[in-house]
Amino acid sequence: MVGIDEGTGIRAPSMPMDFGCTEPLAVAVTRRGWVGCSTALDDSNRGSRVDPPARDKRCHCWGRFAWRRTWNGSKTSSSTNPMALSSTPPAAWSLPPVGAIEMPQPSFELPVKMYRNILIWPLLLRGNPAGDELPLLARWSDVFRKVGWVPNDSSKLERDGRTIWRVPAGNPYEEVVYFHPFVRDFLYGDGKTDPNDHAIHHLRHPTAATVKVTFTSFRFSQREEDVTLRLTVDRVDLYLCKPNVALFVVEVSRPTHDAAPDRPVTLGQILDFQDQFRRIYPPFWYDTKDNGDRATQPGLCVKAVDWFAERGAEPLLAHDCTAPAATFKEFTADGAEPPVFAHWRYFFGTVRPLRTRHDIDAGTLCYQQIMDERIPALSFVGVDDTSQITPGDYDRLTFFDAAGTDDFPYDSGFLGNTRDRFTYDRFAHYGTRYLFSGYGFSVVGNVGKVDGYSFFRDVLENHFRHHYFKLGLLAHYLRASLLGFADELSEATKALRGQGDAQAEMANTQFRKQVEEIQNRFLKFRSRSWFPEVSNQQQGGELHQKWFAQLNIDTLFRQVDETSDQLHAILAESESRQLSRSQAKLADEQHKLALVAYYGLGLSIVGSAMSAVFGWAALFVGDAKADGALNWAPLLWLMLGVLVGFGGWLWLKRRVPPLNAKTGSTPANSQ
Repeated sequence: MVGIDEGTGIRAPSMPMDFGCTEPLAVAVTRRGWVGCSTALDDSNRGSRVDPPARDKRCHCWGRFAWRRTWNGSKTSSSTNPMALSSTPPAAWSLPPVGAIEMPQPSFELPVKMYRNILIWPLLLRGNPAGDELPLLARWSDVFRKVGWVPNDSSKLERDGRTIWRVPAGNPYEEVVYFHPFVRDFLYGDGKTDPNDHAIHHLRHPTAATVKVTFTSFRFSQREEDVTLRLTVDRVDLYLCKPNVALFVVEVSRPTHDAAPDRPVTLGQILDFQDQFRRIYPPFWYDTKDNGDRATQPGLCVKAVDWFAERGAEPLLAHDCTAPAATFKEFTADGAEPPVFAHWRYFFGTVRPLRTRHDIDAGTLCYQQIMDERIPALSFVGVDDTSQITPGDYDRLTFFDAAGTDDFPYDSGFLGNTRDRFTYDRFAHYGTRYLFSGYGFSVVGNVGKVDGYSFFRDVLENHFRHHYFKLGLLAHYLRASLLGFADELSEATKALRGQGDAQAEMANTQFRKQVEEIQNRFLKFRSRSWFPEVSNQQQGGELHQKWFAQLNIDTLFRQVDETSDQLHAILAESESRQLSRSQAKLADEQHKLALVAYYGLGLSIVGSAMSAVFGWAALFVGDAKADGALNWAPLLWLMLGVLVGFGGWLWLKRRVPPLNAKTGSTPANSQ
């Protein structure tokens, strides 16, 4: 790590570091691998161990990896300008602060003193449970109660003649007041609304107390070894959220090193564990080439998971993950839906993973996966000194990658250009780093106490389990909801297949009804459940925005919103055109009726006139023969009738325009 010039001093480290301290200090590297800092070293100290003074709580150098030092204003290379220790070090040095700095250690040699892992698995609920008298989420809650889940609803309190629904148990005061009012309403209720109508229904599975996980760990010798960890199950929760999202939560932890010093766990083992434990199904098999569908070594997955109700009891479920590949491939071949390991299916009982779209059409109660095989996770890792963690292992903690032998899990140049996006160092002076990768969130810090107080143990662990967990829960809920809406819009479009031209497709009643329902629910979602901001606390806002950025939630929201708006505009335009065509058709029918009346009236007038002519003529002639003189009065009345009929015909002709022979419409309708 650091080039040592025997007896005279050190060269610049080959690994970039930045400890954020510019106090001129002399440095010596001992054979035990730590750096002793002092401002008063003379020649008698050279080559010997330098006892470090007490650590200064106000100045730490944890985990800042860009150690620069200059000589006469220029960077010192790793092979030139060895620096002799003296009592007057050059002022241009940028060196660590007062304290003992442990040098980075291999991950399989670095003990982890505190560890927690929280999995948040977003799912879409498919199906319509029986019981239309209750809201949809309340019906789903009843379904899960029947398979072993216990509700963690608001408790009922009668006070002054009013019913008050209190905040559900397990949500401490500090967590509740951390959020905006509309977020509190969403997460905990408002004290007035009946729990059946809450936006979230919280359930807990009471059976699992511990879990035994067997997985493969690759040490630096590239030698595989099976590792078995027994962890405490702190919670197994299920959050049912509007519109149709479920968030399955599992939290496991290791006893602190102080409580179990005889069973130490290393950072390398933790990296391998959290990379494999979160897998829902095998992404591939190692031995497929030789064994085909009989392959039994799932890639990057645990070998076995056993859930226990209590230590020493028989397992609730003992699952061997090394089932033949054909078992998983057969499931996916039916409907292109991924399978689920049995140790995860155990908690869902009769509610099974979606296999084909026929399950939805048949009304089968199931859940649909929207992630890849890796469940999003939160990790809490405590060590004695975070400066012992290498930059490459920090990257592995960020991306939840397995332990490795390379300096970095990916290209160092690529990581160097993007690392700032994935880190949050507000409390780096306490030795704490926050690491984001969207699907992963890690808090890494020092477990040691100064004057009986540990920021990491006494403050951050509680914040991690409550404040930060709820931030992650909200972020993954929002993303799952948006993916659900995108999937529903895509499914609705399938109703248009084989409908012919665009006009016929847009007139499809089923499609229009589905789109209207989706738009109605999306409007409710964006009005009640869309949280671009969650807290007045500056840190809470910054962490929330980090999660939003890494999960691309804003981009996904815009895509769904724009697609919904475009569909609405197209349907509105189609409806307008259809209405115009209906009006034109009605006008044409009216015109035809007017023509019938027009010509019919004309013919009736002419007929009446002819009848009158012959009738009056006969009368006139008859009277003339009888009296011997002509009677002109009937003839005058006849002429008046002809003139009135002819005038009415001309008036109708001017009032009713003729049909266009080419278009089949009147001139007014063709414009």
